[in-house]
Amino acid sequence: MAEVRHQPMSLDEFLAWENEQELRYELVDGQAVMMTGGTVAHDYVRSRIALALGNQLQGKPCRLALDVKIACPNGNVRYPDVAVHCGPYRPRDLLASEPRIVIEVLSDSTKATDFLIKLRDYQSVPDIAAYLIFWQDEARVLVHRRNEQAWQPGEELVGARAIVGLPEIGAELSLAEIYREIVLE
Repeated sequence: MAEVRHQPMSLDEFLAWENEQELRYELVDGQAVMMTGGTVAHDYVRSRIALALGNQLQGKPCRLALDVKIACPNGNVRYPDVAVHCGPYRPRDLLASEPRIVIEVLSDSTKATDFLIKLRDYQSVPDIAAYLIFWQDEARVLVHRRNEQAWQPGEELVGARAIVGLPEIGAELSLAEIYREIVLE
């Protein structure tokens, strides 16, 4: 059984504590918040994104991250569904090094958090250049991108023909490839 903490934790306290837990937690406003499981569709979209990015990042300086935390300047610690980080490779680090691209796959229970709170958190991290929010039940993505230190309004791409360019890491994501084999409602 995981230990429940109610006193606010610092980043260092959280990292030490969470490293001892069987389950994953995020740090939100000083409190440990347990991560919940996702649906089959959520997992499928996440894994298709990871597969596409992983293949394109081979031989490049950036790396795919599926289980690495991102520390935000406000003290929050997030586990994105998929991330790409481009800093030095330090195998024992618990935090992403220079996260460049952050991706979340929407769940009914996390929509408000992904659209508002995580958007704010990720935009506060200076190294993050783009935050992508993918739907799990339709070929649709909302792309928030930093342009010359300012965040631009999100661009929504819909349909199997849409392609998300990621020049920040020399990659692109085809919605047809990501949503292949999914029977969309």
